[in-house]
Amino acid sequence: AGVLFRQKAYQPALAAISTALSLDPRNAGDWETKGKILQALGQNEASAEAYEEADALGGSIATILRKGYRKSEAEK
Repeated sequence: AGVLFRQKAYQPALAAISTALSLDPRNAGDWETKGKILQALGQNEASAEAYEEADALGGSIATILRKGYRKSEAEK
């Protein structure tokens, strides 16, 4: 999914990360990746939910990303 994301192939990346999460739903890094993909697709609410899931699982960058998302939403 990460390679597809970097290639800006967001829909295939979303499909790949969804498959990965169906196999290991407790993988915080995959939830963070899903958040990035959804954010790139403009699905901000779903993106925030993915970041929150990553944060709940102990994701390392999820908190920073989520706070950045919340700040950008507040500035609108």
